[in-house]
Amino acid sequence: MYNKLTLAGGLRARVRPMNLNVEPHNLPDQTGAGRLTVLRQLVTGLFRYERLEMNESKAFEMQGYAELLLQEAMRYGPKHKPTMELMDFWMLEKDLIHRVFKVYVPRFARFEAPYTKLWYVPSRPEGRQSYMSHKRILMELKGNPYPPVEPRHLDNKSSLANILLAEAKRDYVRQKIRAQAEVHQGTSVSDEEPTSTGI
Repeated sequence: MYNKLTLAGGLRARVRPMNLNVEPHNLPDQTGAGRLTVLRQLVTGLFRYERLEMNESKAFEMQGYAELLLQEAMRYGPKHKPTMELMDFWMLEKDLIHRVFKVYVPRFARFEAPYTKLWYVPSRPEGRQSYMSHKRILMELKGNPYPPVEPRHLDNKSSLANILLAEAKRDYVRQKIRAQAEVHQGTSVSDEEPTSTGI
């Protein structure tokens, strides 16, 4: 197993170092080349659709490659031969190479790296072995046109229910203070001793 940091060295993004227990089952040629084909398809899909859902191990493995492509494109531009060779290898759909330089590079000029975001999403149970279902991750490019995944905090202070609850809380606090003041005044009056006049 390899350490992903050695592959993604110099990236301005946090890529988790993790050992991946890669078993080449369900892959076209039962080798690591099949895994690479799957990763290339995922990278191409991410740049095509800007948001993909996949299992956890593939997401963490693929994030480093997507970040590398974006950061190399921003650093060197389309006239740098090694960058173009890298793009040509990873992009199975060649029209996406132009899209990276014409759409994504100008967009990410206003963002700081990393340019991808990962979100855990509920996993779907698969058949009887639901306890073995993988953790699912949604990976997206920043600034995509889809609705945000992160739940927005709505300001509901002006809603009728919250206004009524706030007023009820104020009334409760006023009554408590008034009751404590009355108890305090009652004890202070009873503690006073009557003064003798000496007549």
